[in-house]
Amino acid sequence: MKNKFLTLLILLTICISIVGCNKSENNKKITQNNPKNTKETAHTHFKFEEYGLEYDLPKTWIKYKDKKQLDIDIYDNTESKEYLIAQIKYGFLSAKDINKLMKLGKNAKTQEAQMKFLLEYENSIKKICSIVVFDKNKENINQREELFSKYDNHEQLKTNENLEYYILYNKKYDLSGLSENDKKEYKEICESINDLKKSIKISKPITQKEKFDKYKTVSFKTKTTDGKEIDSSIFKNYKLTMINMWETSCGPCIKELPDIQKLYDEVKKENINIIGIVMDLYIDKDSENLKLAKKILNENGVKYTNIIPNKELIDGLLKDIIGAPTTIFVDNKGNIVGQTIVGSRSKENYLEEINKILKNLK
Repeated sequence: MKNKFLTLLILLTICISIVGCNKSENNKKITQNNPKNTKETAHTHFKFEEYGLEYDLPKTWIKYKDKKQLDIDIYDNTESKEYLIAQIKYGFLSAKDINKLMKLGKNAKTQEAQMKFLLEYENSIKKICSIVVFDKNKENINQREELFSKYDNHEQLKTNENLEYYILYNKKYDLSGLSENDKKEYKEICESINDLKKSIKISKPITQKEKFDKYKTVSFKTKTTDGKEIDSSIFKNYKLTMINMWETSCGPCIKELPDIQKLYDEVKKENINIIGIVMDLYIDKDSENLKLAKKILNENGVKYTNIIPNKELIDGLLKDIIGAPTTIFVDNKGNIVGQTIVGSRSKENYLEEINKILKNLK
């Protein structure tokens, strides 16, 4: 799973198919649900409970984050059985590169232009550091050496049960292609890595299952994206309901919508329902995201019901979601049943889980 929540608004101009999801069992792509699941406070404090990591951005970094010059790239692999659990990469973008990328992004209408934009974006980033988390029980020397080769300094942080934590950075930074002012800004960021290291806290990881175990049922009274009143009593009309929680800024979420619609067309004949919860909408606000959500649903041919979360959902179930998309299942009484699925899946994967649940419901 790779989550890239870029600080640049130009990400919105990228075609969703370019940042589509890998639907293999061991490499699912998700988007961090910020701020709800990382508990990002004022965009300066990050907490990743799924791998027991917490830290504050250095004060000198915050102004560059606000200016969109701090790039954050998160690779999350907590559900696989691989050595690398997570990698959080920080990079720097000069003001000149941001302006150039903004123009490229706005004009990226074709797939070729979008690929050019992404390549240009990656090439423009100057490395700051990486925080990596390994599962020491699945040690892979080659993978570790490949990661370490990109940085000349590798400091191990506190270990936690079977996990190892490292911070990787360069003592000598690549200043090529930067103006004198850019060099000064880049140096200022790189020289503040010690402040980042001091703030890092390691704790016991909490899985999505552990976070969801306290929820036995799903309840809501809200509106659909079409403005119709809806509440959780609809569950009683179906023997099983699949609930797919997604965000308008999440490429993998949007990528799987057509597959979920095909699944809905197939299972509704068996009295099985599917609803979506658009996590970045709010029932008490006239959000521009609602227009975007409706546009996304329309463009992907989605006919099944999608709802706007009310306060009960936001303060409850959605607060404890690790990443988007996340999918759960409820029976006709609203009880959560089966496995919680984090990350995108194919129609066949979802159908397999549905059939498994139906056997247990009999």
